[in-house]
Amino acid sequence: MPSAKDLIAEGSEKLKDHRCPDAEPGRDAVFLAAHALNRSREWLLAHSETAVAPAAVRRYRALLARRLKHEPLSYLLGTANFRGRTFEVRRGTTLIPRWATETLTLAAAKELSRLPQLVALDVGTGSGCIAVSLAADLSQAQIIATDASASALAIAKRNAAALGFRGCVVFRRGDLAAPALRDLPDGRPLAVVANLPYLPDSSFASLPPEIRLYEPKNALVAGPDGLDLYRRLADQLAAVRHRPLFLFWEALTEQYEPLKKIVMEKFPSASCRPIANDTGITIGLAASSGS
Repeated sequence: MPSAKDLIAEGSEKLKDHRCPDAEPGRDAVFLAAHALNRSREWLLAHSETAVAPAAVRRYRALLARRLKHEPLSYLLGTANFRGRTFEVRRGTTLIPRWATETLTLAAAKELSRLPQLVALDVGTGSGCIAVSLAADLSQAQIIATDASASALAIAKRNAAALGFRGCVVFRRGDLAAPALRDLPDGRPLAVVANLPYLPDSSFASLPPEIRLYEPKNALVAGPDGLDLYRRLADQLAAVRHRPLFLFWEALTEQYEPLKKIVMEKFPSASCRPIANDTGITIGLAASSGS
């Protein structure tokens, strides 16, 4: 029987010519071997000479074959890291959270920490990574997370419970912000944090295969310019313009000005600014309604 070390070497060799942008042959091989053996990576590396049973070898090679077809490592493992926490993710149901969304939540938390009676709404929660992060960062706030997908909400609820935030986030199913806006508590400032689909429809065919083939299309693209869902969200939020309103929305660099225009049309006195990472690349928009 091959050892764990043999399997890692086999996987590393096969993955050398893999063309996924985020592929790291050695790392991927270790992660997949640990998953196939149902062991931690630390255990695996400390016991690399251990013989691997045939059933585990088959599991490993099946996972390796899927990785070689560009299936993302996070979907193969069933988990993804977001701001130091491990979230369940599922192929076809939830996006794999990325650095831009980490920047979004950090920017929102920094701005909103001064509002102890805040209601924070995560629209299109997916895996729940934004909602859980806001619950951790804003312990005095009420967090509401919405999604149109019952399957995604089930995953988000499991993540909240597994990470110790059961009861800290209210989950509601429905169209964008609508299920949360019906009965908001009176007199409390509202913040809306959203990573909605924002890619133009025409860009889908050119996406890398690990995104195009495996991540849910309806969580990626949204109309000719990618901003259809943000327009609908702005329409919904116009009904609550009487309360202080803060928006933190993720989008492409080139979408900042069109997104700002969408906000200003609904909230003419709004103050908008780009959200940027450490290298100054715009990843979204932050706005206060000015009301």
